[in-house]
Amino acid sequence: MAKHYYLQFIVRGDDKELTFPVEEKTCTRLQHILDPDTSPRPQFFWFDTLSARSVIINLDDVQGVRYLWEAWPYVHEEQLEGETEGSVLKLRDKVPLPLGVLEDGEEMKVFCSSLETDPKVQPFPSFVDADGELFQVRASEVVWLEVPKSLWTDARD
Repeated sequence: MAKHYYLQFIVRGDDKELTFPVEEKTCTRLQHILDPDTSPRPQFFWFDTLSARSVIINLDDVQGVRYLWEAWPYVHEEQLEGETEGSVLKLRDKVPLPLGVLEDGEEMKVFCSSLETDPKVQPFPSFVDADGELFQVRASEVVWLEVPKSLWTDARD
Protein backbone atom coordinates (compact mmCIF):
# COMPACT_ATOMS: atom_id res chain seq x y z
CA MET A 1 0.00 0.00 0.00
CA ALA A 2 1.42 3.38 -1.01
CA LYS A 3 1.72 6.12 1.56
CA HIS A 4 -0.18 9.35 1.09
CA TYR A 5 2.11 12.38 1.31
CA TYR A 6 1.10 15.95 2.11
CA LEU A 7 2.91 19.25 2.36
CA GLN A 8 1.42 21.55 4.97
CA PHE A 9 2.63 25.16 4.87
CA ILE A 10 2.26 27.64 7.71
CA VAL A 11 2.26 30.97 5.90
CA ARG A 12 2.69 34.45 7.34
CA GLY A 13 -0.62 36.29 7.36
CA ASP A 14 -2.78 33.17 6.86
CA ASP A 15 -4.78 31.86 9.81
CA LYS A 16 -5.22 28.45 8.20
CA GLU A 17 -2.45 26.12 7.03
CA LEU A 18 -2.21 25.32 3.31
CA THR A 19 -2.21 21.54 2.86
CA PHE A 20 -1.60 19.79 -0.46
CA PRO A 21 -1.47 16.09 -1.39
CA VAL A 22 1.80 15.48 -3.25
CA GLU A 23 4.15 12.78 -4.46
CA GLU A 24 6.99 11.73 -2.18
CA LYS A 25 9.54 13.22 -4.60
CA THR A 26 7.95 16.67 -4.12
CA CYS A 27 8.55 16.42 -0.36
CA THR A 28 12.14 15.33 -0.96
CA ARG A 29 12.75 18.18 -3.42
CA LEU A 30 11.46 20.79 -0.94
CA GLN A 31 13.58 19.31 1.86
CA HIS A 32 16.63 19.66 -0.40
CA ILE A 33 15.76 23.27 -1.29
CA LEU A 34 15.35 24.17 2.39
CA ASP A 35 18.54 22.36 3.42
CA PRO A 36 21.05 24.84 4.92
CA ASP A 37 23.72 23.67 2.46
CA THR A 38 21.58 24.53 -0.61
CA SER A 39 22.85 27.65 -2.28
CA PRO A 40 21.52 29.62 -3.92
CA ARG A 41 18.07 28.92 -2.53
CA PRO A 42 15.20 29.92 -4.82
CA GLN A 43 12.63 32.38 -3.48
CA PHE A 44 9.70 30.42 -4.94
CA PHE A 45 8.85 26.70 -4.86
CA TRP A 46 6.71 25.43 -7.77
CA PHE A 47 5.04 22.02 -7.54
CA ASP A 48 2.08 19.95 -8.70
CA THR A 49 -0.43 18.38 -6.35
CA LEU A 50 -2.18 15.04 -6.62
CA SER A 51 -5.49 16.92 -6.70
CA ALA A 52 -4.76 18.26 -10.21
CA ARG A 53 -3.53 21.68 -9.05
CA SER A 54 -0.25 23.47 -9.58
CA VAL A 55 1.07 25.74 -6.82
CA ILE A 56 3.90 28.25 -6.57
CA ILE A 57 4.69 29.55 -3.08
CA ASN A 58 6.99 32.32 -1.86
CA LEU A 59 9.42 30.67 0.58
CA ASP A 60 10.06 34.08 2.20
CA ASP A 61 6.48 33.94 3.55
CA VAL A 62 6.64 30.32 4.72
CA GLN A 63 7.01 30.17 8.49
CA GLY A 64 7.00 26.40 8.67
CA VAL A 65 6.51 23.23 6.64
CA ARG A 66 5.12 19.95 7.90
CA TYR A 67 5.80 16.80 5.87
CA LEU A 68 2.82 14.56 6.52
CA TRP A 69 2.07 11.01 5.42
CA GLU A 70 -0.93 8.80 6.06
CA ALA A 71 -2.63 12.03 7.13
CA TRP A 72 -6.00 11.64 5.41
CA PRO A 73 -7.98 11.26 8.68
CA TYR A 74 -6.60 14.67 9.72
CA VAL A 75 -6.62 16.49 6.40
CA HIS A 76 -9.89 17.67 4.94
CA GLU A 77 -9.65 18.96 1.40
CA GLU A 78 -12.65 21.17 0.95
CA GLN A 79 -13.12 21.90 -2.72
CA LEU A 80 -15.83 24.46 -3.36
CA GLU A 81 -18.25 23.72 -6.16
CA GLY A 82 -16.92 25.17 -9.40
CA GLU A 83 -13.51 25.89 -7.85
CA THR A 84 -11.57 23.17 -9.66
CA GLU A 85 -10.92 25.19 -12.81
CA GLY A 86 -10.41 28.57 -11.12
CA SER A 87 -7.07 30.05 -10.17
CA VAL A 88 -6.31 31.89 -6.93
CA LEU A 89 -3.56 34.43 -6.19
CA LYS A 90 -2.55 35.37 -2.63
CA LEU A 91 -0.71 38.66 -2.25
CA ARG A 92 0.97 39.73 0.98
CA ASP A 93 -1.50 41.25 3.48
CA LYS A 94 -4.49 40.61 1.17
CA VAL A 95 -7.22 37.99 1.12
CA PRO A 96 -6.80 35.37 -1.64
CA LEU A 97 -7.90 36.85 -4.96
CA PRO A 98 -9.95 34.56 -7.23
CA LEU A 99 -8.67 34.89 -10.80
CA GLY A 100 -11.37 32.80 -12.45
CA VAL A 101 -10.65 30.46 -15.33
CA LEU A 102 -7.48 31.56 -17.10
CA GLU A 103 -7.17 30.91 -20.81
CA ASP A 104 -3.46 31.15 -21.60
CA GLY A 105 -1.51 28.34 -19.95
CA GLU A 106 1.69 29.22 -21.77
CA GLU A 107 1.57 32.77 -20.45
CA MET A 108 0.98 31.52 -16.90
CA LYS A 109 3.94 29.14 -17.27
CA VAL A 110 6.13 32.13 -18.17
CA PHE A 111 4.74 34.01 -15.14
CA CYS A 112 5.51 31.12 -12.77
CA SER A 113 8.92 30.50 -14.34
CA SER A 114 9.91 34.13 -13.84
CA LEU A 115 8.98 33.83 -10.16
CA GLU A 116 10.74 30.49 -9.71
CA THR A 117 13.99 31.38 -11.47
CA ASP A 118 14.70 34.94 -10.32
CA PRO A 119 11.93 37.38 -9.43
CA LYS A 120 14.46 40.25 -9.29
CA VAL A 121 15.09 39.97 -13.05
CA GLN A 122 11.39 40.52 -13.76
CA PRO A 123 10.06 42.48 -10.73
CA PHE A 124 6.58 42.94 -12.30
CA PRO A 125 5.74 39.78 -14.27
CA SER A 126 2.34 39.75 -15.95
CA PHE A 127 -0.39 37.53 -17.31
CA VAL A 128 -3.79 38.03 -18.89
CA ASP A 129 -6.62 37.42 -16.43
CA ALA A 130 -9.91 35.62 -17.04
CA ASP A 131 -11.47 38.84 -18.38
CA GLY A 132 -8.72 39.18 -21.00
CA GLU A 133 -7.07 42.11 -19.21
CA LEU A 134 -3.37 42.50 -18.44
CA PHE A 135 -2.47 41.93 -14.79
CA GLN A 136 1.02 42.93 -13.62
CA VAL A 137 2.06 41.79 -10.16
CA ARG A 138 5.01 42.83 -8.00
CA ALA A 139 6.84 39.50 -7.70
CA SER A 140 8.01 40.16 -4.14
CA GLU A 141 4.37 40.53 -3.00
CA VAL A 142 3.21 37.13 -4.29
CA VAL A 143 2.71 34.74 -1.37
CA TRP A 144 1.24 31.86 -3.37
CA LEU A 145 -0.58 31.08 -6.59
CA GLU A 146 -2.72 28.03 -7.26
CA VAL A 147 -3.91 27.06 -10.75
CA PRO A 148 -5.44 23.90 -12.19
CA LYS A 149 -2.90 21.53 -13.75
CA SER A 150 -5.20 21.34 -16.77
CA LEU A 151 -3.98 24.85 -17.65
CA TRP A 152 -0.51 23.38 -18.36
CA THR A 153 -2.05 20.53 -20.36
CA ASP A 154 -4.00 23.04 -22.46
CA ALA A 155 -0.77 24.96 -23.11
CA ARG A 156 0.87 21.83 -24.59
CA ASP A 157 -2.02 21.11 -26.98
